[in-house]
Amino acid sequence: LGAGLVSNLARPGGNASGQSIMGGELSTKLLEFLTELVPGTKKVAMLGQANNRSIAAVFRTAHDAAASRGISLRLLEATQPNEVDSAFQTMMRENFDGFIVVTAPVVLRHRRQIVDLAARYRLPGIYARDAYVAIGGLLSYAPDRLAIYRAAAEQVQVVLEGAKPGDVPVQQPTKFRLTLNLKRAKALGLTVPRSVLLLADKVIE
Repeated sequence: LGAGLVSNLARPGGNASGQSIMGGELSTKLLEFLTELVPGTKKVAMLGQANNRSIAAVFRTAHDAAASRGISLRLLEATQPNEVDSAFQTMMRENFDGFIVVTAPVVLRHRRQIVDLAARYRLPGIYARDAYVAIGGLLSYAPDRLAIYRAAAEQVQVVLEGAKPGDVPVQQPTKFRLTLNLKRAKALGLTVPRSVLLLADKVIE
């Protein structure tokens, strides 16, 4: 909706439909988890791509949510290795409390570099893909992608059977998974609240 790809979720119109990962709402939730793990958080970065309409829309939602909590949120480019390096240098130079990474394939491909730099500079990072936590990231909160892929296949079948894409409702995820890397939390000197532990679907120790 924020990127203007559809007119509404129930009747998208035009020639597009599909699955929403609820990027705006998800970014707000990532921000909440960061503030739970790092009390007193005041300055946060979002790693992404400014000229990507979807990411820009997600950033606007997250920015408003951050502002309501008295938190400064800045979008830093992270689509190339040199941009990732620059983003971390900026975060260190300007004393950021942590960062979040929304779902973006152009950023995901640099996940190893991002996770390694986060460990080197001892910066807490919260991610919208569990692929980051699997290689040492701190915490991820993301829709169940297997369920999304299955639902997308069902939508494709409906279109192949003659439905117009614009008449097929955009579906939103109903199941989310929280993955927590306790080893990384301990390395960062963070105390994980019991509320977060109870929500975790998978804990890496």
